[in-house]
Amino acid sequence: MDRHPAQSRIRSIEGNVGAAAQDGEVTLPGMTISKDCRTQNIDYALTLFVNQVNDNAIDNVTIRQSASEFADVLPTTWQELRDRYWLHQIKSTDIHWMTGAGWYAGVKAAGKCDEPLFREQMSRLAATLKRLVKDREQETVAVIDAVAIAASVPIGFVYNAIESRLLDREFKMVGASWSGHSNPRVIIRIPINFGHSPL
Repeated sequence: MDRHPAQSRIRSIEGNVGAAAQDGEVTLPGMTISKDCRTQNIDYALTLFVNQVNDNAIDNVTIRQSASEFADVLPTTWQELRDRYWLHQIKSTDIHWMTGAGWYAGVKAAGKCDEPLFREQMSRLAATLKRLVKDREQETVAVIDAVAIAASVPIGFVYNAIESRLLDREFKMVGASWSGHSNPRVIIRIPINFGHSPL
């Protein structure tokens, strides 16, 4: 069964959008796209993008608007994702990357957080970071490669989780972040209150 039934109604739409948004609808040449269809197309696009990223770091995977696998993504969807800063575009090209916020939105759209393997990876990463700061009197730092090995998860998963604040959002807790001195982003800062419920 098609997970995105609205796609069957919008697959023929392509080209420029010279259109206006009014009452949640966008007018394209020859038809009007409802707010529901636009929302479903955004979820459809995000799911495609997250699946393309797979276990890689989001910064290492380029997403081209002209790619045939994205032919059913509406022009308005690309613009909406850029406006929300869920996609970052290289100026004057059709090349994009997912941002941390965009990857998290894609994870939710694709239902990844309900998948046993994905949740297990989140739990292993959280437990590993917690062990690194346990019994310390101040925050600590760790290299992303070492964290990935200790947690038995892909490095790309660790990168995306830190970049998107995945653990903070899904476990409703104080999470880890990038060290302010880490450029490129390879050093993870683990606060002393890691894992605590935010006040």
